[in-house]
Amino acid sequence: MVLRALLLCIAVVTVAEGKEWKCEDVTAINNPTCFGNITWAMETGVVENATWYPPSTTTRADFQCALFLKVGKAEGEGHSCVLPPCTPPTDNMTSKGNAALEKSVHDNCYAPKEWKCEDYTAISNPYCFDNITWAMETGIVENATWYPSHTTTRADFQCALFMKKGKTPGESHTCALPPCTPPTEDMTSKGGAAFLKSVKANCFGPEEASFPWWGWVLVALGVLTLAVIGALVFMQKPKPKKKRALKPAPVETKSEPLPTYKPVLTSMVYR
Repeated sequence: MVLRALLLCIAVVTVAEGKEWKCEDVTAINNPTCFGNITWAMETGVVENATWYPPSTTTRADFQCALFLKVGKAEGEGHSCVLPPCTPPTDNMTSKGNAALEKSVHDNCYAPKEWKCEDYTAISNPYCFDNITWAMETGIVENATWYPSHTTTRADFQCALFMKKGKTPGESHTCALPPCTPPTEDMTSKGGAAFLKSVKANCFGPEEASFPWWGWVLVALGVLTLAVIGALVFMQKPKPKKKRALKPAPVETKSEPLPTYKPVLTSMVYR
């Protein structure tokens, strides 16, 4: 019973830590309030003040993402758009360059993808390897704005070239994957050119969910409960059973037939 309760506590903690991706393409039927506010933002809001929205916000999915990013900042600011769109926003839609937009489009409006990485070498990908070397020795000297701030190590430069993937054909120089070696901690695209993608969102693997302190408390309580119950069971020695008096074994008796007598006639002589 206690073991089952302990396992249940651990299961609840594990589920609580997991983050499930939820999205919805809002329509006039499933969420008319959000849908109406998206329409207003597309037709009026962006015209009145474009700084309310991330640059390159154009499609309906973009505007739903933009309103969703406002959730939690002030009551009602998300305008009932409580989920990001399932349809991915425009590739070049970004929150960079707008101080009022603290949340990242990439981190909040794109479904999490499987993490793949590779530390390129002169053997595994010689073309990317050579371009990393060129960037480290020549590119950064000619024009530092091509790269995020504090780009120093080989992993940093592989990350920098990888982040150019998709902007212009061949611009990533076949560096099609981010490095498995984490980039420098203070390497950042903030304050740099608008075309620079987020280092954290693109070149760091997903963080493993840490077991929360209250989870360990539940586990400790469960173990302690088991120990107390075990001690109580051990201390309660079973009472000796009373011995029942043994009944004497029945004596076996034999029944013998009674003897039979035959009468004997004798003649009496009188003298």
